Amino acid sequence: MDWANDFTMESQAFKRIFAPTIKEDVDTILNNFDAPADFDAFYATVLINVGRAYAPSDATANFGANYPITYDGDIATINEETKKIWEANFPTNVIETHLSALQTYKAIKIDWGRNEQFDHIPTTALLFSKKLEENGIEHFAEEYLGDHVNKLGGFDGRVYMDLLPFLELHFED
Repeated sequence: MDWANDFTMESQAFKRIFAPTIKEDVDTILNNFDAPADFDAFYATVLINVGRAYAPSDATANFGANYPITYDGDIATINEETKKIWEANFPTNVIETHLSALQTYKAIKIDWGRNEQFDHIPTTALLFSKKLEENGIEHFAEEYLGDHVNKLGGFDGRVYMDLLPFLELHFED
């Protein structure tokens, strides 16, 4: 949702995007998405897709995206213009420009695991919640005891015990 902790311009995943093996790395990640063993390659795959969404490029190089930082070997170059484009699209930065749409939502709920494997999620989820609050957008925000994927499935998991009742309460006709 924004730069924080493990999701920064200093991430080695940006460097990985420009590595000679990136095509094979991405193919490996996409074919084994349930259990990424190589987090730099996993994050590179995420950053490629963020780049495609926020700053697409017609060029086939670099997976059709523009990035705020590029690498030539170990030499990093920051592209301030592309960095600003990415940042302008971060969910935490679009709240003010989408207030009228957000005010039409029946309900918004955000949750995150206290023990996330992805350190940026608790930080940015809380930041997003605070920005919603600052702008008068009612919502529910909750940190739960768990990580990114546990405590979700089964009849005692968050989907069954928390998400479905939330949807039923707020979205019935």
